[in-house]
Amino acid sequence: MPGLMAQAADNNVIRFALNQDIRSSQPGVNRDGNTDDVLMHVVEGLVGYRENGTVGPMLASSWEVSDEGKTYTFHLRDGVKFHNGDTMTAQDVVWSWKHWTDPKTQWRCLREFDGGGLIQVTDVSAPDNATVVMKLAKPVALFTDTLARTDCGAAAVISPKSVGPEGDWVTPIGTGPFVLATGSMVNMSP
Repeated sequence: MPGLMAQAADNNVIRFALNQDIRSSQPGVNRDGNTDDVLMHVVEGLVGYRENGTVGPMLASSWEVSDEGKTYTFHLRDGVKFHNGDTMTAQDVVWSWKHWTDPKTQWRCLREFDGGGLIQVTDVSAPDNATVVMKLAKPVALFTDTLARTDCGAAAVISPKSVGPEGDWVTPIGTGPFVLATGSMVNMSP
């Protein structure tokens, strides 16, 4: 899609054409292709798609799967910062997961992970600041592929400060290379 190709004007700005405005600044909620294209430059998940279509580490530096295939242990990259300067921890991953899987959020991929589809995540915990453990009801080979899906916002890890005191969405405070900026157009800066 040549009209949607990103072109960096310099190292601090990304510009690309959209045929309409983004629907939401909340990843995986009220989304479409334009929204996904923009927000996937702002937020990141534990894993993501590589250029060759395989899933690889993103915020996780590595992960292991238990022998029975039901427990995934993710080891986080060191020193990752949110756009507001706060250091990302495993507790932020757990908070983000709870945010996305709260029915009030209306995350489009909730049914992909709550047992409505193939996957049922039964527990997400942070045994320390750099480790996240996700447990499944049964083994599903497509678990990390589903976590990486762009229509799910890559199950983005966002700062709890992305929401207001009452839990209402404010803005995506992510770890991606760009920050959603203000303007009459969608402007993003590093």
